[in-house]
Amino acid sequence: MSYIFLVSVGGKIQLMRSTGFARVKEIDIMGRIKSVFALAVVAVAMLVVSIPPAVAASPADYIVFFPVTLGNGATYSCTGGPPFVFNGDDSSGNCAVQQIGMPAGLVCDVPTTITFEHDLHAFAADGSICHGGTDEPVAPV
Repeated sequence: MSYIFLVSVGGKIQLMRSTGFARVKEIDIMGRIKSVFALAVVAVAMLVVSIPPAVAASPADYIVFFPVTLGNGATYSCTGGPPFVFNGDDSSGNCAVQQIGMPAGLVCDVPTTITFEHDLHAFAADGSICHGGTDEPVAPV
């Protein structure tokens, strides 16, 4: 008794007889292995591409408000987190003046310090980290 099989080999359909049954099984198994391997490669590629850039986290940006008793105070944009340093002479600090006065629409209630450097002098003062009403600091606007 002989059997005839229809087998897809390399995108072509071929007729195989029962005498070539072992060969048919071998082609079928290799095709499945190649399919599973190709599927795994595609899945890994999709996973790598879908990783958001935030995984490589950059330093957080903060808004720091420095109040002045008899004035408006100033708001500073700071990068990298504490210690917050403003150097008006050069850009060696991690803070820059954002505006005069308190930032609108933000809550500034997380205590911190900000250091002001000028020439050879440094002055550390109390300030507040500002946020949008949640626990997360907000990026400078």
